Amino acid sequence: MPTIVCIVFFLSMYFFLRDYNNSTNQDEIEYIHCNGCGEKVNGSNEFCPYCKETLKEECPHCRKMVHINWRYCPYCGIAKENRWLNE
Repeated sequence: MPTIVCIVFFLSMYFFLRDYNNSTNQDEIEYIHCNGCGEKVNGSNEFCPYCKETLKEECPHCRKMVHINWRYCPYCGIAKENRWLNE
């Protein structure tokens, strides 16, 4: 009897934790709205899959891809206005 109780307990914990991990992974996806068509798209995309609008640009200072709407580069801290002046 104790063996069956342990098996049921561990199976229920397995299914509970499996569902919890799947729901948290979906919450981690960052969505943004495209400037071109307004569709909700995955924030990791460099181009909109609906209208091919550019969603990211390369920072000339650190060479990392940055969302086109961001004012500052989150990697090197350079302001977008300053980046355009330095080019």
